[in-house]
Amino acid sequence: MKFLPLAFAGIARNWTAFALVLLQVVFIFMLFGTLQGLNASMELAMAHAHADRLFVMGRGDLLPVALTARLQQVPGVSKVAFESQLPCSYHGAKDSVFGLGIEPANYFAVYGEYKTTPEQLRALEQTRTGVLVGTVLEQRLHWKVGDHVSLQCFVPQTDGSKTWTFDVVGFFSQTEQPEFSSVLLINYTYLNESRSIDRDQVNIFGVKVKQPSEAADIARSIDATSENSASPTHTASDSQVAQGYFQSIGDIGFLARAISIIGLLSLLVATGTLMMQSVRERQGELAVLKAIGFSSPRILCLVLTE
Repeated sequence: MKFLPLAFAGIARNWTAFALVLLQVVFIFMLFGTLQGLNASMELAMAHAHADRLFVMGRGDLLPVALTARLQQVPGVSKVAFESQLPCSYHGAKDSVFGLGIEPANYFAVYGEYKTTPEQLRALEQTRTGVLVGTVLEQRLHWKVGDHVSLQCFVPQTDGSKTWTFDVVGFFSQTEQPEFSSVLLINYTYLNESRSIDRDQVNIFGVKVKQPSEAADIARSIDATSENSASPTHTASDSQVAQGYFQSIGDIGFLARAISIIGLLSLLVATGTLMMQSVRERQGELAVLKAIGFSSPRILCLVLTE
């Protein structure tokens, strides 16, 4: 009597139990792989962080655009850029479009991973209502250079209208994380002059430092100079911002390990229970195997194999 056919015959006694255990194994490893993939994405984002870049944010509020000059005077700072957000929609709420009011030259100097041609960057600077469209957004909405687009935005203009019009003058791509190429880059001057609220305010500053080794000291210096002002700041490095984003989701590595351990323990319990049930139901058969010459270790191996 051959060993493997006998083992398969034992499995065939209860296909339902076998299928459930198999599905449990597949589910546990799929869950583990998904969590590990998310953890790897987090580590990749951290690896792409720029050691020579800081982010200056308000402590729960917007920051005055006039802070640009003060940041530029901090020793060790090379370039300063800012973003002012304009959430909009195109042809209904399902087509959301996110705009960022920027100063083009400074923005592309601080964020070197954002790429466009010199001609299109110059067109943005020279066209008051001009926008650069991210490649991801362009693929979704199929806009072309020269298109005149109207967006419904949450921020009203000075005349009360929430319809903003822009002229597409070019495109840009984010070479390190292409999914970030899904926004519009708008001339801050046009945005600031046209909106009825949050005048001369921005959401965040990007600061490029000359020496990455001095970034922590520069961050402390920036926060210290604004500590007693009307707009206190919180400055963090590029990697700290990425880490904070993922920490808001949770400790992915810990979740992956915890869920894997719990899943494997539950699988062990389920398998052990199934094995005990199989032994109880087959005491007669196992006694016959013992009688025809199967040793106790061989019978144990048979049950474990199943």
